[in-house]
Amino acid sequence: MAIPTKIHIQGLLPSLLNGYFEKNYGEYYHVENWNVWIDYWEQRGWALWYWDGNSAVSMFVNTGGDEDNFPLSGWEADNGSFDNGGMIITDYSDIAPYKPARIQVQGFDGTGDGVYYSTWSGYVRLGGGVSILYKNDAWVFEDTNEQTLAACQGNPWVFPLSGWSPAVVITESIGKVTISTVYELQGIQLAGFMDLEYVQTQTIDASPTNPGSGNYDSSVWTSAGFTPIGTSSKQFVGRYDGQGFQITGLYINRNTLTGCGLFGWLSAYGYNHLPRQIKNTHLRNAYVRGNSATGVLVGHVTAGGRIEDCSATGTVIGTNYTAGGLIGQCVVGHARRSWADVSVSMTGTNRHSAGGFTCGISYNSTVKDCYARGTVQGGNNDSIGGFAGGIGDEARVERCYSTGLATGRNNVGQFSGYTNSETAIVKNCYWVSDDAASTSVHGQRLSVAEAKDKTSYPGWNFQALWNIDPANVINNGYPYLDPRQAPPSELPGLYRSLYRKR
Repeated sequence: MAIPTKIHIQGLLPSLLNGYFEKNYGEYYHVENWNVWIDYWEQRGWALWYWDGNSAVSMFVNTGGDEDNFPLSGWEADNGSFDNGGMIITDYSDIAPYKPARIQVQGFDGTGDGVYYSTWSGYVRLGGGVSILYKNDAWVFEDTNEQTLAACQGNPWVFPLSGWSPAVVITESIGKVTISTVYELQGIQLAGFMDLEYVQTQTIDASPTNPGSGNYDSSVWTSAGFTPIGTSSKQFVGRYDGQGFQITGLYINRNTLTGCGLFGWLSAYGYNHLPRQIKNTHLRNAYVRGNSATGVLVGHVTAGGRIEDCSATGTVIGTNYTAGGLIGQCVVGHARRSWADVSVSMTGTNRHSAGGFTCGISYNSTVKDCYARGTVQGGNNDSIGGFAGGIGDEARVERCYSTGLATGRNNVGQFSGYTNSETAIVKNCYWVSDDAASTSVHGQRLSVAEAKDKTSYPGWNFQALWNIDPANVINNGYPYLDPRQAPPSELPGLYRSLYRKR
């Protein structure tokens, strides 16, 4: 990640702590979610300081005891001074003996200047490590009386301490965070900043998340692979722009998780000004296995979350409830100009739905100009569709199609399998099959030959959005979303190339 004007630092364990401070030349640092302990009067917390040009200014936050008195009763500068400020983080173990109070620290410029911190009581109990972080560099103290700094080894964004979760550093400039590696991508979830704007700057190889790949990084990911970004309790309410770059080889294997995908939950609930949106993001050869609301790109889109100009290929397996190729479940969500060529299957028997694009579209959701090419194997489940398992509750679906065969127990349709509402609107939508006996709750059947003819799609925009390759090379001759024909006014920032590798 580039280091421009703003940096976010994520702590080692979840916590309720939040703090801000500003260096004298205007550089902001945001410190959040530290859960590291200083044992003094049973106080637990962290300490920050910065140099205001004249003197050292200290800031302290703790989670227990007399917070107002903690800055006075906790740490104080023993001697020396520092130019650029710094941070000291401590932790203790129940079996660790009390340590002498004095500990050497360094400023944020990375140079030691003989500064020591002490407690007025004359001792402090430490254990587990003491860290100083500055931008992309981490410095770790050993647990002894007086310390010198040693660079922490490993990835530039993750600083493992024994028995602790990773620390993550995310930088921000003008409200945007750049993402260029799968480590930084995972860092969004680890850091917990769900309301920021993220911009992908290059193709990302996500194979280190896969235990079966030659690039597997077991120091970061367990056998369950990537941890989806956003949960039901802390949904992603920011913006992610893939800028047309791909994410290849993503691996997620979480049989008990609801909301499985690159993003677990996408929602418009939030307090920022950003459109809650994932756009221009393309996943290739992904494997996603989850309990419910499982899809390659997003597990659960809700409350006005938007997906635009995205695509996915790979495999989705739902072990219990709902699953879809691109989106697991779409409830009050919106999707535009996106597609999935994903093999979707259900292994559970809870009579829940699956679809080639999404399991279901409901509650005022809108899906327009999208398609699904993968097969859908519903097994012993109901509401199975080549595009959507079910469509209902004032949902609106326009100019979409599916080509993959859908199979299941009951309520199976080659475009959609089920509806529970007469208020759903489905216009100019199709499924492709040469089997005249194939059926669907919504849409119209086209033969393979008809599906490769532009005249079969009245109301579709073949001047600026859709195209068909008469040579049957691109998308096997079926309609595809053509970024080369889209004027900037119609599709700003559309992915650079949908069908070409970078």
